[in-house]
Amino acid sequence: MGKQILIIVSIVLLLTASSCTRKIIFTPQLRAQLESQNIDLKDVQFYNSEKIVLKRVEEQPEEVLINEGAVEVTKGKIIEEIVIKKKTPGICKQVNRYHLNVSFEAEEGKYLKFGRKAGPMLRDRYRLYAKEWNVENGKVTYGDTLYNAGLSAADAHLLVEKNQVYDLIREKRVARGVRVDNSRD
Repeated sequence: MGKQILIIVSIVLLLTASSCTRKIIFTPQLRAQLESQNIDLKDVQFYNSEKIVLKRVEEQPEEVLINEGAVEVTKGKIIEEIVIKKKTPGICKQVNRYHLNVSFEAEEGKYLKFGRKAGPMLRDRYRLYAKEWNVENGKVTYGDTLYNAGLSAADAHLLVEKNQVYDLIREKRVARGVRVDNSRD
């Protein structure tokens, strides 16, 4: 009896795993294939491959108050952090030759730039673009604000669902043609 339950559970797990969509790396070659089929990249569902944490710290100006005859000076910081979890769905808002602006939030103007870069290791995918990367972090523009992104975000690149991409490509059809009817007078 226990062996039969184990077999049934194994079959259910196998079917569940096989029905899941697999995400693949969005490459320049895949982009060219989609564009050659006249598929708008704004119709493709994108995902980020790694967790992306954007952080900025803003110093608050000193504020001087008189409280019961004593002078109080307060100074503080505002820390803003935006977390985009691994495999968060996003949509392409703008397409350029070497990069895509992908939004992971509904708010207008909030997008990250993913681009192809020169070099043998970076040509194969669209990676998170930063104004600069150093040993600790990168300077990333999100909306109209500059944030720091941790080094783990440097490996973030775009993914797409394999099933969706192939379904989009399969929509292509070939016209059979029309022949002149020979029975005309």
